[in-house]
Amino acid sequence: QHAEPTDTMLVMVGRGSTHAVANEEMHVFAKLRASSNRRVLTTVAFAAMAQPALEPILETAAQFGRRLVVGQPHS
Repeated sequence: QHAEPTDTMLVMVGRGSTHAVANEEMHVFAKLRASSNRRVLTTVAFAAMAQPALEPILETAAQFGRRLVVGQPHS
């Protein structure tokens, strides 16, 4: 089945860092990406050392009823 953009969530997944500036850059990048398609919910998650962690973000996707969750890794 085809998922509509409003059914989709893009999770930009970073490693995470103890440096707040590096984590903030990931959030800025995600905001830029989100501005190109406002119908797709775009968010950030980190695999380690930073918040938000990936698992709660995936739980949020389920609560919002997103049928398609795309994890886009970033290093």
